[in-house]
Parts: sequence; C-alpha cells; structure tokens
Amino acid sequence: MYHWVSFRRPPIRRRLSHHRSWIRWLALVLLLAIGLPGAASQGGSQILWRNANGDMVIWFMSDGAITSSADLGVVPAGWTIQAMADFNGDHQPDILWRNTNGDVVIWFMSGGAIASSANLGVVPSNWTVQGTGDFDGDGDADILWRNANGDVVIWFMKGGTINSSADFGVVPAIWTVQGTGDFNGDTKSDILWRNAYGDVVVWFMSGGTVA
Repeated sequence: MYHWVSFRRPPIRRRLSHHRSWIRWLALVLLLAIGLPGAASQGGSQILWRNANGDMVIWFMSDGAITSSADLGVVPAGWTIQAMADFNGDHQPDILWRNTNGDVVIWFMSGGAIASSANLGVVPSNWTVQGTGDFDGDGDADILWRNANGDVVIWFMKGGTINSSADFGVVPAIWTVQGTGDFNGDTKSDILWRNAYGDVVVWFMSGGTVA
C-alpha cells in the first residue's frame, strides 16, 4: 500500500448552541475510554455524538451521568469516523477520520479539544479500515486494513506517523473480521475472524506476524 503525506485535517465550522434538540442527534457509538486511565483528565467513559448537520459533541461520563461535554464543531459530510483509539500513547482516545476521496486523518484529542492532527495520505477506495489495536505492544494503536481482494495489512503507528507496515496476504472473502482485542493477555491486540459457515478463529498477533 502506498501513502502520501500532506498535513491537513477535516475542516471545522464552529457552531455552538446552548439549546439543541437532542432528538436530531445521532449516536455514533460508545467509543473507547473505558479502561483508559485519566482519559480526557476526567476518567470514566465518553460518548461521541454527531448531528445530522455534522456537529460533533463528546459527553464525558461518570457512573451513568454526564459530567461535562465539549462541542468540536461541524465536520463536513464527506468525512466519516472510522475508529477511536489511542494513537499517541497518552491514554486519551483519538479520532480516526476518512474522507470520501480516501484521505485519512487522525485528530489527537486532549480532553474536549483537538490538540493536533496528522494526515496519513489518500488510500484507494478498495481498502477499508477493519479495526484498530496495539498489535505490536508499543502503546500506540495501529490500523488494520483489508483490500477488496482480501489482502490484509496492518499499519504500525507511532503518533501521526506510519512507522512500518505488514502484509498478511489474501484471506478468502468468506472470512470477515469480527473485532480486535488482547485474547491471550500478552498486551498485544489479536484479530477475531468468522467465516460464512460460522467457524470462528483468533489470530494471535506478535507485531507483524501471526504467532
């Protein structure tokens, strides 16, 4: 996989409002933060919301209550969130974006603020993000990709830089990635697969190899 680096980030149009109709908001997903010590200096988990108009809001949670919130502004519809993960090892969840033109960007978060960003370049549309995880155990989340032809690749990240990558070859289309996680307690993320017949397999990862 080739990548071109040109440091940009999704443009934001600031639009703050104290009176929103929450019925119009779409819950993106309950994303990361549980188990991240000191995440956003608030502890607890976070809920990331996106409005139909593109407005982004984070709820900081504690024991089922919203302790505070942050409005990140309006992001144009061409950008979609691919994942949240700690890409720079600061124990705070960052946001991985992708544009319809293939551009891939990370927002490095610090609480309710975008501390910085990194553009990872344009990735052809036949590649899709399958998940994230710390596959090499260095404390920074990595990005799992799969090509439409079945090829599986991991980008090993160091902050906003693709430190290296590994190609695991073509996996037949009957197999799909179900998730990532540390299934054997070695502090490295593994890959959970399932095929069309219901067979379930875990790849125990050790950096760029399937252990």
